Amino acid sequence: MENNNNHRLNRRISVGISILLVAVAITLAIVLGGFAYWLIAAEHSTQWATIAPILLVCGVLWLALACVTALVFTAIHLWLISRVKRTAAAAPQKVVHKKSAEHLMCVQAIRSRLFQRYGPFWRRKS
Repeated sequence: MENNNNHRLNRRISVGISILLVAVAITLAIVLGGFAYWLIAAEHSTQWATIAPILLVCGVLWLALACVTALVFTAIHLWLISRVKRTAAAAPQKVVHKKSAEHLMCVQAIRSRLFQRYGPFWRRKS
């Protein structure tokens, strides 16, 4: 049970880090492009009339690329979910075997022992 929770946590962390890295890469590319334009075309001018259009274009580009990236991530995610559902529906159904009486008695004995030892909240013990 604990191993399964760790696997879920690692999966969430890797998706979060991936999104963060994409956002940082987009931001860095746009900032470097704006800086290069300022160096080459604006000739190092520090007047607001020169800098304001560069900042406006960089902001609009950042929003556009962030939206396109979010749409691409969403489309890929939905496509993967659809693909998994289609393959699950096409896969042959497994035969579920009934649990033997001996197995059920063993499980019941373990449950009663854990209840005696830890109380009614034994499932929450780790």
